[in-house]
Amino acid sequence: ALGVTWVRDQEDTANTFIAAATTGLIYKSTSGLRSMGLGAATGLVLAGVYTLVTDNDNIWSKTR
Repeated sequence: ALGVTWVRDQEDTANTFIAAATTGLIYKSTSGLRSMGLGAATGLVLAGVYTLVTDNDNIWSKTR
């Protein structure tokens, strides 16, 4: 997420999601569009789980 932070010039949770989706896209880029989409979706799901586990207090404080 370091490169995403540098490009966006912001430090937030969206960087984790963008980095995860991009990683999934690049990792599966030689397998076709469907595989790229599945790779990106997998990255987003894993980033969501990671964010819920590691940044739980911050997420719930924003929804109240």
